[in-house]
Amino acid sequence: EGSTNCSGWFGLGHQCGPGFSPNATADRCGIPPCTALDCCVVDCGYPGSPTDALWMSCERGTTLGQQCAFGCRGGYTGGGTVTCTADGAWALNGSCRVVDCGVPPTPANATSPTCSGTTVSNFCTFGCVEGFVGGGTLYCLSTGQWSTSDSCLDPLRVCGVCVNGQCDLSSKKCICTADWTGPNCTEHSYWCASGQPRVLSNASGIIQVTGHNYYDNGMNCQWQITSTPGTTITLTFGAFSSEYSYDWARVYSTATPDPGAVLSFLTGTYPAGMVVSSTSGTLLVVFTTDGSVVSSGFTARWTITVNSNCTTWLAEAVCPAGTTANTSATLCVASSCTSMDCCSGANCTAWFALGHQCGVGYVPNATAAGCGFPPCTSLDCCIVDCGYPGSPMDSWGLFCERGTTLGQQCTFGCREGYTGGGTLTCTAARTWAANGSCLVVDCGVPATPANATAPACWGSTYGQRCTFGCVDGFVGGGALYCSSTGQWSTSD
Repeated sequence: EGSTNCSGWFGLGHQCGPGFSPNATADRCGIPPCTALDCCVVDCGYPGSPTDALWMSCERGTTLGQQCAFGCRGGYTGGGTVTCTADGAWALNGSCRVVDCGVPPTPANATSPTCSGTTVSNFCTFGCVEGFVGGGTLYCLSTGQWSTSDSCLDPLRVCGVCVNGQCDLSSKKCICTADWTGPNCTEHSYWCASGQPRVLSNASGIIQVTGHNYYDNGMNCQWQITSTPGTTITLTFGAFSSEYSYDWARVYSTATPDPGAVLSFLTGTYPAGMVVSSTSGTLLVVFTTDGSVVSSGFTARWTITVNSNCTTWLAEAVCPAGTTANTSATLCVASSCTSMDCCSGANCTAWFALGHQCGVGYVPNATAAGCGFPPCTSLDCCIVDCGYPGSPMDSWGLFCERGTTLGQQCTFGCREGYTGGGTLTCTAARTWAANGSCLVVDCGVPATPANATAPACWGSTYGQRCTFGCVDGFVGGGALYCSSTGQWSTSD
């Protein structure tokens, strides 16, 4: 039950007793039936929280003799009470003291920690002794313990031997220094030297944008791979990733960028295994980035191989009427006849003398170098080579993985806003036969937005738009846009 917090006067020359004061206004004690002739018990009021205390509890009130208990915030220990005294003040008993973790232990294979302090929220950093990698930080916790998830490790157990690089503990991989690649940084590679074309003539090698996780903004990289006539340069990409439509890799069959000699152009994301080849003696890769989003780029491996697109006459040629192929090299009587001759009775005559014809898909190696390289001779037939095809209309990503000779196919996809794709096949007539095409996306007739007038359209294919107004009683209006997904979109 409540208390009246008052006591009667003691005599006419009254004095209030210890812990009481006059109720001069007849309502100072607060609760009737106290009167102006009563004395009020001292009330200390709600106490302020002691330093670093988290909570305070005054379960029996704040008058004379009552106690309030308090506890400490995280990272501090202790607690105690405050007591209301006769003079109206609170007497403190106890305090909150910051947690001290003491001197930290030195982790295994680490140098002695260097500390900002040893109390809660302070930290100590440590490095590693020679032969170990890692290091890190120890933290003083509110429990009074030092904590860390860092350590010093033997790099050989984490990454193996990083011959030309350093072990990265987070990825557990070797991070190679410039112009090196591979799991242990043992393969020589050619990184981007932005603004400085790299001219390469090795029989094989690796090019890569960067050895780090992400390439930089504003890059302009060029790798020019050169070889002798009669060879094929083949470039095989690993996984490719760039900012779509803004960061590009373009591959040319010329020493300088030529829009008419583009072999392939890449932007976005592609799986590993894309192949581009050139038989011109040159293959140029240009990689450019803009000033915003970055990605991982690519690594690609090139090889240079000698062409041997020839076959002997007997395999692909036709002997003229009245002669027979010397298939056994002894069918012709004369000992000087070879397997490349046609027999006429007991005699033999070389192909050219008899006006020979190559089989379908082959042409005479008239110059002894038309097929490209030895062992082709002037008595050989060269397989038809259609050369690198131009990109079909509205396509992107033209890939000729197996070359451009008779029967080989090049595949292509379609640029944004177009669907389809297909193949080009090299024919015996030295032309490319197309199978497939790229068709523009058509979004169809747009739906009328709620409370809008019927849209007025410029067309219904990708990139076209329709505008609409509002019916009476509504305001706004706007435009619908045909997106690459075949859907109409609007924010209006």
